[in-house]
Amino acid sequence: MKVLLSLFLCSILPLQAALGVGNAKCGQTAAGVTVATAGTVSITAGSAIFVGWSYSPGGGGCGATVTGVANVAGDTFLAIGSANSSGYVCSGLYYVKSSNGSAIDVITVTFSGSVADASVTELPVTGADATAPLDKGPLSGTGLGSPVSSAATGTLAQADEIIVSIAADYYVGDTIGTPSGYTAPAAGACNTTGTVQVKLVYKILSSTTTTTVDYTITGSGYTNVNAATLKQAAAASSFVTPLTVVSP
Repeated sequence: MKVLLSLFLCSILPLQAALGVGNAKCGQTAAGVTVATAGTVSITAGSAIFVGWSYSPGGGGCGATVTGVANVAGDTFLAIGSANSSGYVCSGLYYVKSSNGSAIDVITVTFSGSVADASVTELPVTGADATAPLDKGPLSGTGLGSPVSSAATGTLAQADEIIVSIAADYYVGDTIGTPSGYTAPAAGACNTTGTVQVKLVYKILSSTTTTTVDYTITGSGYTNVNAATLKQAAAASSFVTPLTVVSP
């Protein structure tokens, strides 16, 4: 007589948590030692936060430095490389690995001295690795006129990373185009009719292939591009596979 025996094999495979974004926010000031996001934005606890800042040094390079970045949630902000300068624009990036969360968050950037046409813009990212989200960055570029691109990412650690970028352009009347395939939240744009305008964009990638962020500028101003990629969090998931054995 033959007997059917059913065995079950349990396997655990790493799955990627889905990346998402929260509400972008921007703020600006004509002159001063601080600049803060306008109004408040809700930050989900555990989110990464991407922050871009810029100001106009008036052709003298980055004279003032960032001495601190703080928010209502009391998070720790980490610089992504050093400041990027095209002479007329100074800009840079910070990020938070895993936010404490806040329903009324405001981000404030403090400089070592008074700066002109300063902006700060933020984008919360959910589903990022809470321990070491940063993969590539800083990916900086500068240019006069169009196009202006970030540095290449090189091969990415994961296929489904998010790349976030800011472009800061010095010249009244210029327009910063949205790179092909990217999303540009309206609330992440700063000073759109001023001397230094800023656009924030992001894209969830689908491969580990090297890429750049390519902006088309309508006009002839000086433009800085800053970008970085964040990795997804890995989550364990189990499934059961049935295996049938027939006895002799």
